[in-house]
Amino acid sequence: MSQLRTWEEGLDERDRRILEVLYKHGRRGQSFNKLAEEVKSYVSRSTLALRLEKLRRLNYIEKLPGEKRGMVRIRATFQTRLLMWLIERAKEEADDIVSLILKKEEELSAKGELKEEDIKEFKKFLNKLIHERINNLFAFIVYTAIHDGVEVARDLCLPSLVESFKKIVFTINSVSKKFPELAKPTPSINIGFKTYPPGVKLPEEAIQVLRSFFEEFGEELLEMSSEYEERERSILKRLIEHPEEVSKLKFFSIWRPLPIDTFDVK
Repeated sequence: MSQLRTWEEGLDERDRRILEVLYKHGRRGQSFNKLAEEVKSYVSRSTLALRLEKLRRLNYIEKLPGEKRGMVRIRATFQTRLLMWLIERAKEEADDIVSLILKKEEELSAKGELKEEDIKEFKKFLNKLIHERINNLFAFIVYTAIHDGVEVARDLCLPSLVESFKKIVFTINSVSKKFPELAKPTPSINIGFKTYPPGVKLPEEAIQVLRSFFEEFGEELLEMSSEYEERERSILKRLIEHPEEVSKLKFFSIWRPLPIDTFDVK
């Protein structure tokens, strides 16, 4: 099976729309004249020829003998059609995820005032949804980047799915705005790619990661925190000097170390 080439020029929106049209024609493909008619609203005939040549060089499409002598058929390669089929399934999965969240929103609305157990149940539902389903969508893009090349994931997969990701995020944010109590974060200490509950003694490896982080970025964080009150700056200084005291906080994340208004060191 021919691999998609990734070291040449990338794709733009019009290239992707051409591929979508060819994908619909499946294994049989389409003649140039009929393809030109289908895409004429956004690609001129002369430009189409140049774009098709680029797509052929990158192995997104291939040319086959046509029904008549001297004519050719153009079709998306097997690998391209497979990726676009998977992208369709990913979009369906995203739509299903949105439907599940909206259904949960309806259940919460029917309850009226939310109780603590309702909040815990929703957070458990959302956490499971993220780990079991949403993460799989991201994993598909990562797998494509590893297997077919970063450029293929960047130029074909991610642009095709970004609207689906936006719908998921918008739906979650919409529920959080309707029920502000759901938006309250669960206290946690995030260090790199590991999360710890607050108030628990951190393992030495986590402290070493924090120490390395503050050695690299502590001075700049202090400069960036100049707009905050002196109490908050003093807390940050203390954490830089004693990173193990991060466990005394309610919230901390290396990914987003500022703002520091959630710090609560005693």
